[in-house]
Amino acid sequence: MEGIPPEKRVQLLSYGLVPNLWVCVVQHSPVTVVRLDNTELALEMELAGEIQVLSIREGLEDENSQ
Repeated sequence: MEGIPPEKRVQLLSYGLVPNLWVCVVQHSPVTVVRLDNTELALEMELAGEIQVLSIREGLEDENSQ
């Protein structure tokens, strides 16, 4: 979240979008929507591009290959 302006970062944190949180990506187009707990957030393309995510499928594949 380093590339996110401080005022946007505070807003995301107030919605509960904090580092290392498990979220569900609901859609990518026309905007990215993520679900955390009972909240859905629509993220502008530039903002969504600054948030790093890991696919649970990728995580499971990495775990199973060990």
